[in-house]
Amino acid sequence: MSEPKPTYKTFTANTDAAPRLTGTVKFFDWLKGWGFIEPDNGSAEVFVHFTGIDGDGYRNIYDGDLVSYILVDRGKGPQAQSVRVRGGAA
Repeated sequence: MSEPKPTYKTFTANTDAAPRLTGTVKFFDWLKGWGFIEPDNGSAEVFVHFTGIDGDGYRNIYDGDLVSYILVDRGKGPQAQSVRVRGGAA
């Protein structure tokens, strides 16, 4: 018998009620459309996909950008959603 697959609690972020966290973009590959944010609170890096960046059309963030975001879990671990640039590069 094989071991059961782990289950994950997934949810959709309610962007109106969820607290916004802040951090700095550590790395973002615009060709692949993903990267990582280093949270200001010192916790583990957070994955960000281009679909999680607020905006219309082409969405991009740059290494060193100061951002705010909502932390969600889509079943593959925590990731940033509703990402907004909050200032220039650090």
